[in-house]
Amino acid sequence: MALSWSRLQLKFQRGARNSNSDVLTQGQEDMNIGYSRFMARFARYFLRKQQFANLVANQGIYQQPVDAIRVDVVSILVTSTYEVPLQEIRSEQEWRYITSYKTLASNWPEFYMVLGNDKISIWPLPSQSVSNGIRYVYQPQASDLSQADTLT
Repeated sequence: MALSWSRLQLKFQRGARNSNSDVLTQGQEDMNIGYSRFMARFARYFLRKQQFANLVANQGIYQQPVDAIRVDVVSILVTSTYEVPLQEIRSEQEWRYITSYKTLASNWPEFYMVLGNDKISIWPLPSQSVSNGIRYVYQPQASDLSQADTLT
């Protein structure tokens, strides 16, 4: 049986044997932290989202979606019916080797590397701009549970 947010709070209150608002607030924060960690750890397929960004000629670094925890797939729109998935490079040394020729531009970038927690770099640099030319498929951050039960 699934527990609603209100039932979880009541269960916590009974277990804590305390109805002090500070204790209940701490319990709510802890439940949200646990929920977020669970969702991030198991990367549920039904949580995946996609978002598009403009591909800009001769630009190599792009912002990931702001609510992304982990980007699963990055692809480039070549035509309305052909989309090329990019290969992720995880090694800094391999990335530096691949990108060592700085003036290379192509219609079809082939690789990407995650930079920190909010940007990606693609290579080779795109030679043309494409509106909504980058598609991210990613796992979004879990939102906090806070909605009280409603009766319908």
